[in-house]
Amino acid sequence: LARGGVQWGDDMLGLLAEELKRRAKKLGMWDLDGDGVPRYCWECEMIKPDRSHHCSMCRLCVLRFDHHCPWINNCVGLHNHKFFMCFLFWSVCCAAVVAWYQHDRAWGCVSIGRLRIHCNMEVSVNYLFLISFGIAEGLLLLMHMVLAWKDMTTLELLESICLCMMGVRRG
Repeated sequence: LARGGVQWGDDMLGLLAEELKRRAKKLGMWDLDGDGVPRYCWECEMIKPDRSHHCSMCRLCVLRFDHHCPWINNCVGLHNHKFFMCFLFWSVCCAAVVAWYQHDRAWGCVSIGRLRIHCNMEVSVNYLFLISFGIAEGLLLLMHMVLAWKDMTTLELLESICLCMMGVRRG
């Protein structure tokens, strides 16, 4: 078995597994992989804490990793999930306020029964984009609120969906 460019024999892997078990027990961590060995991150070269995952973008292990968000250019995890949800909430509120104030301007060119000639098509298209963006962001906020209520992350939800599709039950 080759990990990180180093060739490991079965005896070395067994010793490594026993050492990982000893250290994980000392730390009070019980999250084990399928072989009964504490999870180990080969990129960070450390034992992975419970519910942590390695982010390939940030190149570090994140506790309660949810996802890497391109909007904030950071991982969403244990320590900043609340701020991410606040960001989503205020973005939806901002989109709603701007849409409210742009409504008359965007649809002011439409009269009852006939269409006025001097329509501002750019404002109408921007208004429709803003509404679409606000709805999509609102659905994302709703999904994260449900996940927070269930104490799950997006990654754990996707893993459970994949396991259900494969017919595997997780206890």
